[in-house]
Amino acid sequence: RIIGNRFENVLFGMFLRHAHDAEIVGNEIGGKDLFIARRGDGIRIWQSTDVLVEGNDVANGRDSVFWFADGATVRNNHVEDGRYGLHFMYSHGAVVEGNVLERNSVGAFLMYSTDLTMTGNVFRSNRGPSGYGLGLKDVDGLTVSGNRFVENRVGLYVDNSPSKVDLYHRIESNVFAFNDIGALLGSTVARNVFTGNAFIDNVTQVASDSTGNLLDNEWSHEGVGNHWSDFAGYDADGDGIGDIAYEIDNLFMDLIGRYPEMAFFTGTPAARAVDMASQTFPSLRPEPILTDDSPLIRIPTLPMSPLAVESASRALLFLVSLGLLGAASAVMAGGMIRVEHLTKAYRRNTVVDDLSFSVEGGESVALWGPNGAGKTTVIRCLLGLVGYTGRIEVGGLDARVHPKATRGLIGYVPQELGFYGDLTIAETLALSGDLRGLPRSRIGEVLGAVALEAEAGKRVCELSGGMRQRLGMAVALLPDPPVLLLDEPTSSLDVGSRRRMVSLLDSLRGPGRVLVITSHRVEEVGMLVDRVLALDSGRLAHECPPGELTGRLNLESWLHVVLPEAQTADALVHLWASGFDAHENGHGVLVGVATGDKLSALNCLSEGDFDIRDFEVWR
Repeated sequence: RIIGNRFENVLFGMFLRHAHDAEIVGNEIGGKDLFIARRGDGIRIWQSTDVLVEGNDVANGRDSVFWFADGATVRNNHVEDGRYGLHFMYSHGAVVEGNVLERNSVGAFLMYSTDLTMTGNVFRSNRGPSGYGLGLKDVDGLTVSGNRFVENRVGLYVDNSPSKVDLYHRIESNVFAFNDIGALLGSTVARNVFTGNAFIDNVTQVASDSTGNLLDNEWSHEGVGNHWSDFAGYDADGDGIGDIAYEIDNLFMDLIGRYPEMAFFTGTPAARAVDMASQTFPSLRPEPILTDDSPLIRIPTLPMSPLAVESASRALLFLVSLGLLGAASAVMAGGMIRVEHLTKAYRRNTVVDDLSFSVEGGESVALWGPNGAGKTTVIRCLLGLVGYTGRIEVGGLDARVHPKATRGLIGYVPQELGFYGDLTIAETLALSGDLRGLPRSRIGEVLGAVALEAEAGKRVCELSGGMRQRLGMAVALLPDPPVLLLDEPTSSLDVGSRRRMVSLLDSLRGPGRVLVITSHRVEEVGMLVDRVLALDSGRLAHECPPGELTGRLNLESWLHVVLPEAQTADALVHLWASGFDAHENGHGVLVGVATGDKLSALNCLSEGDFDIRDFEVWR
């Protein structure tokens, strides 16, 4: 029994041989910073039966190996930045559930094994030379259900599985989203049943690894097919099943099969032109590689992943397992964010320069400053989207050492929102929650919190800017995170929508949540935060309560003037030449004005023949 240990900077983590009924639970294993082929295995189970491997974090290793290990249970582990996250060979009767396998060369590879169950796992961003989320080779007796395959090079790869002619494999109720290829099957592969899955915006939904077709597999079962985001059919009788079949007959992929060098043009306008030609001239269309006779119009309701413990709880699991619940509670109640000597440079341009600050539990803080001050870059560092020097802690965890756990504590609303226009509000939230393994019961709560219950059936393409912003807030609130990061949350909204958003943000403040808001709107800062961190060229210029900000700027107020977008740059130059402190802001300019002299900025713009469409004084 190996429970609650921490292995740091090790070549090999643990190697069990002839260790039947062993338990490996709640350990943290960190490998060496070596080229991936020179690393050792984080976990190696060899000739050991009925082993339990649960709740471990494995990072920077080579593989987690299960060879000749019948009856293994592998549950709720997090394996990242390795070669094979999980590697099974000659291991029968294994159950693999609730694991997160991300940023490996291959998430999991199952080989020469029988009677396996893969359920509720997340395969994310596995993009090495193979880049499979889940790979299968000579596997017999397999169930793959309730998994999320997201942003891999290939979500699912199948080679000669099942190999026995009397067996069928069932691939059911999985999500394949945003992969280069959703599922890649060998052209001789047969007897795989795909039903109730959602294939969403993969570059190629399903492909064959050669010129053959995949018609020896079943793409619907008992009248239930799969959801395809690119299905162009219809549902006249409203039964949720498309009235025409879904087919994949991609001419360009067919040409790649015959002329592999053409893969160079994948994703280019040339590739799209080839496929457009095949649609326009039916004589050019190849034979379909698959046909789904019962395509699902709506994204199916997917089973909740066993990993659906809230992210904040998972982040604290290691502390709790060591009996440090009191310390964990102190972290949540006390300092939630710690930033020490944060520096980020792009080539020779230093965007954030030796920045240090902290945010306590329940506090609301604004990162304030003009465009280019470094506000968004600080947010990107907190999210782990860019590399940096210095140290960031969220919830007491080092964000560089525990990127998954710290990211799970954060809800994020970006300045530019990207949603799928054909989905409704409710479907967007369901998709987001399913991909993250969250209970759908949360959807009603967050719709109520952002006042979108009555609009839940509206498609995203029909929403106003303010409603889209509230939808972005709803997505961020789904896991009920203790930290909310909001990047210029009102920058593109009209006056009415901005007021509603400010009211919503004010309602979210409280002892259970930290808000960090980037803004260059003085009046919003005063209404929403307890403290202002004013940035200038990536440095902390000063820190003050919001009421002192205007005085420190030596300004009585700001004048926000709405102009046509094409005139904004010229208006700034005109104002600067006239001695005004002015900045671009959303749909116009923000001009600093002194008491009793607010008309001077408007007169200046009017004299320059600029089209003033609206203005507002911000105090």
